[in-house]
Amino acid sequence: MFHVSRITHHILMKLGVDYYPEHWPQERWAVDAKMMADLSLTYVRVGEFAWGLFEPSEEEISFDWLDTAIDILRNEGLQLVLGTPTPTPPTWLTANYDVLQRDERGIVLNVGSRRHGCANNPAYQIHSQRIVTAMAQHYGSYPGIFGWQVDNEFSCHRTTRCYCDHCRRAFQEWAQKRYKTLDHLNEAWGTIFWSATYTDWSQIPLPMYSSAQQSPSLQLDFRRFSSDSWVAYQKQQIDIIRKYAPTHQITHNYMGLGDGNVDQQDYFDLAADLDFVSWDNYPQGAKGPDDIALNHDMMRGFKQRGYWVMEQQPGVVNWHPYNRPVPPGQVRMWSYQGLAHGAEAMVYFRWRAARYGQEQYHMGVLRHDGSKTRLYDEATQLHAELNRLPNISRTPAEVAILFDFSDWWTIQIDPHQHDFSYHKQVQAIYHHLWQAGISVDIVRRGATDLRAYKTVIVPSPILIDEAELETWQHYVESGGRLAITCRAFVKNQSSVWTDQPLPAHLDKLLGVKLDEYLGIPPDMECTVSNVAQTDIQSYQLWADVLEPTTAEPLMVYSNQYWAGKAAATMNKVGQGVAVTIGYLSEPFFASSVWQTLGLNELALPFNLPAGVEATRISFEGGGEGLLLLNHHESQTTVEFSQPVDALLSEQPKVTSLPLAPFGVEVVRW
Repeated sequence: MFHVSRITHHILMKLGVDYYPEHWPQERWAVDAKMMADLSLTYVRVGEFAWGLFEPSEEEISFDWLDTAIDILRNEGLQLVLGTPTPTPPTWLTANYDVLQRDERGIVLNVGSRRHGCANNPAYQIHSQRIVTAMAQHYGSYPGIFGWQVDNEFSCHRTTRCYCDHCRRAFQEWAQKRYKTLDHLNEAWGTIFWSATYTDWSQIPLPMYSSAQQSPSLQLDFRRFSSDSWVAYQKQQIDIIRKYAPTHQITHNYMGLGDGNVDQQDYFDLAADLDFVSWDNYPQGAKGPDDIALNHDMMRGFKQRGYWVMEQQPGVVNWHPYNRPVPPGQVRMWSYQGLAHGAEAMVYFRWRAARYGQEQYHMGVLRHDGSKTRLYDEATQLHAELNRLPNISRTPAEVAILFDFSDWWTIQIDPHQHDFSYHKQVQAIYHHLWQAGISVDIVRRGATDLRAYKTVIVPSPILIDEAELETWQHYVESGGRLAITCRAFVKNQSSVWTDQPLPAHLDKLLGVKLDEYLGIPPDMECTVSNVAQTDIQSYQLWADVLEPTTAEPLMVYSNQYWAGKAAATMNKVGQGVAVTIGYLSEPFFASSVWQTLGLNELALPFNLPAGVEATRISFEGGGEGLLLLNHHESQTTVEFSQPVDALLSEQPKVTSLPLAPFGVEVVRW
């Protein structure tokens, strides 16, 4: 359990690039450094894939070439972020030691790529610590170093979970530490089912390829263990860096939640030992601009403070089935989106497009031939604009979404409905708020103090936490507005179904009991309506049929045999309300639910055009306003409910403001 307070973030974003001097002749380095300085960059990240150059053999470690590059860069006033090179073990290491991961079929991941080392492999740990120690000793007091990035993109290429013998033994030790006795583990996992009772710790398997699904309890704990393994691996490096470079800042570059990798790693746990979180933002491929906004807010939420974008897409990328063009102004607009959500640094990946390797079609600030791309001019414009804007801060959010990776994993393992997705539900909730211009904090389930927020939304908290119930009860009694969605408090922390009526232990707070839960396949047409039948919505995938005890119905099911039963309810508790939402729909919130949660009071007093994002800001010395982003390729117009001053375009007292394609504006009331 932990305390959460609203995040007030002063907007002061610096710019940087990811640079690979080892890819270019040494005589070019000074040219690059001068161009970076001319662009008014502050940070340069280097080194995260250079293990083989630092340590060309087991008998030799040298940083001479990087010393030269760092000296050239810092002489131009640039600050360095050093990446520990452990995602790319050198070929001599993989040839002489079996450090490679195994997949769920036991097949060895081949060399020649990245992220193929195993976090629980002793040889990989020893050699990782050796190179990091050498780097930290060498650069701990070296001039020009701002900080460190540990490794690179944990979970990328779905490499969090390894199924080798080292991981099996480590998992057995992890389980023994967690459950103490086999009797406790057998009871917690329900191993009596399908005769899976263990009589020795060595019998506990990894959830590898099998004839049918393995125990959901085994699978959930293996996911926790795998995430913990990389948290521990990261901490080994952090402890070394803190010993030899105690004044340096330490981060790790996360990935976005929609890219198919992040579901493997508990990012809250990974953040605990870091000074700040950073992430790699590649907007193309996302469902929409609101998904990128959600990722930004997630990154701010992992440590409840500002964060960095350590890799910002600078133009076309190389890995999608179809790699779309990036029109003029879009990268500038993406940069402002990071600024709006709390990014303290915007680091473009990469400085110069690579001539070889797996990313040759990935554009940089410079082309392959070293000439400037359009981004160079956009970054120049961005820097000039940031310098002339008044001091502003991001207005603290009044809405929180409570997020939990174990809830995500539990539903993933046993979704009951193929398309039921915890992550997509969070996206749907966030999208509705984003469209209304409502700022959101992402907060970890388990926060003990939610008083900073007027409304708190908890998507599908499937795992029971009775201690957390006390926090929610106090929050509502004190005037808070709490919404809990379907599949709430169903299983214990080991993913075993409760023997209590559903929602277990939540029934008094919510004022409902669960009559039945229903999976809704795609061929069923199902609707809900408010009691007056003036607001009708279709819903998909799931229906918790609710039986109110003290709650009042807000929405009822309109058809099928459960027609007339409660679909969403409101229970008055003390000075606040607890709302239950038993179905999934788009838009997520029906009007009656939206108003009961007070979201109409928090929304902007005017409608935003589709694809326009608004972030509330405050000005130093007084005054409020918005940072507006047009995510469309066409011009759109924002109609305000009162006159505003447009600061970037220097237009005073306007009530109608055109936004160019991928346009940006800062307005003050």
